[in-house]
Amino acid sequence: MKALSIRQPWAFAICHLGKRIENRDWRYPPSYRGPLLIHASSWWSRKGVAADWRAARTAAGKAWLEKVGYVSMEMLQASTGCIVARARLVDVVTTDRGGHRHRFGEPCELCGEPAELPEDLGRQTGACKLADPWAVPESFGFILADVVPLAKPLPFKGALGFFDVPDALLAGAA
Repeated sequence: MKALSIRQPWAFAICHLGKRIENRDWRYPPSYRGPLLIHASSWWSRKGVAADWRAARTAAGKAWLEKVGYVSMEMLQASTGCIVARARLVDVVTTDRGGHRHRFGEPCELCGEPAELPEDLGRQTGACKLADPWAVPESFGFILADVVPLAKPLPFKGALGFFDVPDALLAGAA
């Protein structure tokens, strides 16, 4: 099965805070769509994760955090280098500076506003009223669905880009 390594606290946000878009600044959008394992990267910097966690809490809003409760740096670090969830990659989109989500040249799939085209780059589109707080403008957004956290993180060495995880390793992982 394909997997994608994601730094903490973003892997946690996908599992528990309703983050359903993973932002990447890849040169080209991937063609892969389908089942996907979420791997919490083994990268760890207490200072870096703390800054990202502040941003995640802001994006998630109070309601999600009340649902999850207190999360410590130690809890986030404990799952690094592990597969933490199953999901489906259902689409890859871009988000413009106004928060509008689209495929090149198509209207915003959230609000219907026309997309910003290269010849219109001087034109400022209004802000999307339905913008995803997790989306990073001018990056590829991998749209995730059916996210199910594993009951227990499964240690596995990650890799850059999409990588394969043997099915035998997943046997018995809920």
